[in-house]
Amino acid sequence: MGNVDLRLWDWTNANAAAVLRYLLDRDVSGFSPYAAPPMTEGKAAMIAQTKEPLARWLQERIEDEEAPFEKAVTTWSDIEWSLKATSFKGVSSRKVAGFLQDLGAVKWGDGRKVQLPQRCGAKESYAWIVRDVAMWASKSASEITKELGR
Repeated sequence: MGNVDLRLWDWTNANAAAVLRYLLDRDVSGFSPYAAPPMTEGKAAMIAQTKEPLARWLQERIEDEEAPFEKAVTTWSDIEWSLKATSFKGVSSRKVAGFLQDLGAVKWGDGRKVQLPQRCGAKESYAWIVRDVAMWASKSASEITKELGR
């Protein structure tokens, strides 16, 4: 068996009665084999490390409220512009949209475009809600445009 450490095995065999008593006294009434496993700090860290780099980049930008996600609502034009300055510049819009949706972002207005404030290069773009989705999803186009302009 090589260098197998048998201390735990030996201890368990020597203390079998104590182990049995512990297991019998343990309250498992709240346990459900069908419940989702708990999200621990370690599990969250492992999940974050296995995400694709673009998904991690988007998540970090949204969480840290960095451009183009400094507001609850952003535009597809701003997202594209930000991606052009990274190694993700050639990624498909479908892939980016998928990652945004996985992160809880929602495309506003069933795919309708909104008029953009003067400061933007484009005249209209799709709006993406990245925070406070329930509140912003019900806003009008003019309210979305106002948020984008502030």
